[in-house]
Amino acid sequence: MAKSAITNFYEEQVLPKLFDSVPRLFPQYGFVLKHTTKGRKWSSPLHFDKTPSTTGKKEKTVILEGFQGAKEYGGPSMSFIDLYLLDHPNLKPYEAIYEMAGVVGVAKPEITPEALSEMEKAHNYYRKLGTFAEECRKALLSGDAEVQGVREYCNSRSLSEIEINRGRLGFFRKGCRLQPFFDDAFTSEGKTVYMESRCDYLTIPVIAENRVVSMIFRAVTNEPNVKRYLYPSGDTTKSKGYLYNMPVVPHSDSLILVEGQIDALTIVCSNAYAVGGNRPEIDCMALGGSSILPEAVKRISRLGYRKVYVLIDRDTKGYNYEFFYSIRNQFREIAPHINIEMMCFPDSVTKLFD
Repeated sequence: MAKSAITNFYEEQVLPKLFDSVPRLFPQYGFVLKHTTKGRKWSSPLHFDKTPSTTGKKEKTVILEGFQGAKEYGGPSMSFIDLYLLDHPNLKPYEAIYEMAGVVGVAKPEITPEALSEMEKAHNYYRKLGTFAEECRKALLSGDAEVQGVREYCNSRSLSEIEINRGRLGFFRKGCRLQPFFDDAFTSEGKTVYMESRCDYLTIPVIAENRVVSMIFRAVTNEPNVKRYLYPSGDTTKSKGYLYNMPVVPHSDSLILVEGQIDALTIVCSNAYAVGGNRPEIDCMALGGSSILPEAVKRISRLGYRKVYVLIDRDTKGYNYEFFYSIRNQFREIAPHINIEMMCFPDSVTKLFD
């Protein structure tokens, strides 16, 4: 059973039955079922936020607010898997899925030794990647003199410590060996050789399924012959349909799409500032380029969005419309029920929420 298969098993067979099993799965949180105008909701007194909740959308997806380190990362929600792992820290994600499947009465599929080996490799890879991202984040917040260049770049993009924590942005110093999953690694005489970083980088983790699944290195120099962006070698994040800042569960039925990861992070945080916590959070994802793959359109559709705003750069001529039309055409073909509209970046992203 490959990783994609276990994901499908969880989403298609286990997740639809979890909503009615919340008290059995998480008795320690004291969940109480309430009925609201928007449907049924599980409420718990153990929370960080003013309104603790688990909200069921068509009883197939659940928002669990306030149980993760929201104050540190600013994370709005977490999945059933992560909540289960809080109380079973020695389990691996796929093991948590199997245990929850047993609780809700879904038979666990058979796993071949080969598939189990692949899941173990994936688990170890993502665990190491998450650890690496956290080390980079702490380095950026350390206040050491060597991070000054990257902090200045963050300041130029209006990224405060709130945005840094929320996006888990980090620092990777010049002269350090790049990790084996980045494209400056190459093979020579049958051996893998890792090149040293040529400048200081801002690290941008790509988070999906509540874990770091990829990493982007953004150079903060104008030196010639230095790539502005580095991406993992053989990265399959995009091909699986994941976009930067894709939530576990959407906060509304509307979504903003932008090109750059920093733009998405800034928009999300600016919305939080503008509304003062009194308006539902807006979702904004980054394409990481000028196109969108069919797999990403399918994921957006499965998340339940009904309207998508494509936010284009004001300083690009002609290309803006090509960018919008290419995305609109993808949605019309794959998810025609989603309404697509074009917007231009304002002078200040806070004006989006006026």
